[in-house]
Amino acid sequence: MERAFDRLPESPLKLVGATVSVTTVGYVLIRGLRKLSNKANQLPPPPGPPRHFLLGNLLQFPKDHFYKRFCEWQAEYGDIVSVELPGTSMVILNSYEIAQELLNKRPNSTARRNNGYMMLNVMGINWSTSSIQPGPLHSERRKMLRRGIGPQRVGLHDPIIEKGINKLMVTLQNFRGDPHSTISRATGDIVLEVAYGTKLSTMINEKLSSWNIEFMKLLTSTMFTFWFVNIFHFLHYVPSWMPGAKFKRLGARSTWLCTQIRYVPYEQAKALHKSGEIGHSLATDLFDEFGPKANVMDALASLYMAGADTVGA
Repeated sequence: MERAFDRLPESPLKLVGATVSVTTVGYVLIRGLRKLSNKANQLPPPPGPPRHFLLGNLLQFPKDHFYKRFCEWQAEYGDIVSVELPGTSMVILNSYEIAQELLNKRPNSTARRNNGYMMLNVMGINWSTSSIQPGPLHSERRKMLRRGIGPQRVGLHDPIIEKGINKLMVTLQNFRGDPHSTISRATGDIVLEVAYGTKLSTMINEKLSSWNIEFMKLLTSTMFTFWFVNIFHFLHYVPSWMPGAKFKRLGARSTWLCTQIRYVPYEQAKALHKSGEIGHSLATDLFDEFGPKANVMDALASLYMAGADTVGA
């Protein structure tokens, strides 16, 4: 054994390999013990499809037409289904009543997020409403969104929505092929105008829509890919030029897109609000009540990203 260690310095590559191997084994042991300890203190998850080692339910999870597979799982496992993707635990709620009970009436006990390390820390979406953990920031964000799209206020946006839908219907009359991209852009335009106002939406709608569509494609592909960084978090610090570091380059692009989606419309809306030209919008309401602040910026960006993607889907 001593002779083996004496020979290691003769080969830097061997030394690096040995160091990485020892570090990896130690890291896996520590995380495994921690996971076992956490499981001992937690209630068992809801029923769900059987999971594979490391991959969880990645191979069974649908890549499109999610509702079909979710309905199949509902018939087999019930209204609450537990699914495991690499680095992410997911609970699927197949009942509106259960969703209201768990997410709307008891947000403090059910709103905790368990997103994967790749999405949160590499792709740069730890600011989004669906990613932040319960606390003062999360409570204020919910309050902001209720101000604009809650039951008491959502009707104020009907004229904008109806105008956008009428425009989309005219476009679809002569359309041939898959309309997904057209519908996504149209709904993105509607949500953009609701969030930031008419004037701003005419200034940057094409640019913002293209950023959002590209980001959503990256996010969707990330969910259906196994990433070692979800297990070995220290890989986050490897250089992007290294072989196998594609996740770093993907993360850099995703972070850049998020930055554009957050800051560009917000800064322009802030300038229009200051000059009195912004018009009716959620941004106007939030600026008037909360003032210009980071949480307002992220509430508006979350509304745009989630609204455009969900409605389009």
